[in-house]
Amino acid sequence: MSVYHRDSAEFLREALDSLTRQTLPAAQVVVVLDGPITEHLESVLESFHDLLPLFILRQPENRGLACALNAALPCCTQAWVARFDSDDICEPDRFERQWKFLQDHPKVDVLGGPILEFADDPTKPYAIREVPCRHEDILTYAQRRNPFNHMTVTYRKEPILNAGGYPSDHLYEDYALWVNLLRQGCICANLDQPLVRARAGKEMVVRRGGWKYLKSEWKVQLRFFRNGFISLPRFVLNILIRGSVRLAPSRIRKWFYFSVIRKNINKSIQNKS
Repeated sequence: MSVYHRDSAEFLREALDSLTRQTLPAAQVVVVLDGPITEHLESVLESFHDLLPLFILRQPENRGLACALNAALPCCTQAWVARFDSDDICEPDRFERQWKFLQDHPKVDVLGGPILEFADDPTKPYAIREVPCRHEDILTYAQRRNPFNHMTVTYRKEPILNAGGYPSDHLYEDYALWVNLLRQGCICANLDQPLVRARAGKEMVVRRGGWKYLKSEWKVQLRFFRNGFISLPRFVLNILIRGSVRLAPSRIRKWFYFSVIRKNINKSIQNKS
């Protein structure tokens, strides 16, 4: 987990508290401080020292998520690492379910799952982001979109380090990493039931637009094309579709996000029943 000075102390408390309720507790909880943090955040971390096997790594300055996670990985003492964000809430059996699957599927290197998105109350999610489960489907899906919810992923540490860690692709660090791993032959999977409740206010999508996002989108898609992961037609199509969404007015982008990309939680439950 990475924490920086703008994070909410209350959200961090709720996130860490969800780790204390795991049916299969973590052997180690590595928290990297991405630069100096506030006294409130420090106080929250201090309050969990007797409740969790915390290891705190302090970085002298804020350098971003990729650098923070790359610095933290060598500090992880276990062969498997579970990612987590400082404002999300793990389902109580998240680690147990993932570990059981990995024991039953020893060839899998990366395992994630769906997330439930909520605005204020974690007991009232409004949407679910589902992801493909089988490796073959993940490989195909990754040519269009990110095939994992980053905060749900558990992976072998060794392949991540061998791949050079998280690339420095602003806003797309994890997506670029998954593509690197898929190109190197790593086996991937997702569970079909939500693992994490992710804090994602409905106005979040408004911030996911503009030239900054389009520039990052162009950069990472161009690399996918140049390294042979996607074809030229797919590259053009990705830029046209994703670029149009990035530059669209916030009202249209919001409609697209919640009507096309995400599934309404009530409709999803009805469809499955």
